[in-house]
Amino acid sequence: MRSSQPLLRRLAGRLFVLVRRLVAVPEFHDTQCPLKGFRRQAARRLFAAQRLSGWAFDVELLYLAKRWGLRVEEVPVRWDHIAGSHVGLRPLVAVQVLWDLLRLRLLQR
Repeated sequence: MRSSQPLLRRLAGRLFVLVRRLVAVPEFHDTQCPLKGFRRQAARRLFAAQRLSGWAFDVELLYLAKRWGLRVEEVPVRWDHIAGSHVGLRPLVAVQVLWDLLRLRLLQR
């Protein structure tokens, strides 16, 4: 049986998706799954240009990849919520994530 996230965490996730779609990469279904894969040349270019190091670093990578015309594919994975996750719902983390999303657009001007 799959475990679901608590309601507050689901709502925070939806807020993140809304802001992410407004400021960065609206076409992606899920940017926060921890599984990412890169071709060596693309990874070197992307990570060299990356400026964010917080929770939204992967949104920036996807934003840059799309901006530069690199091929990006979403591959579905099975994911289960793990109680006691280190992400949690700390208010400062939520504020930092939203700030990083806004900084992304400022840094890319």
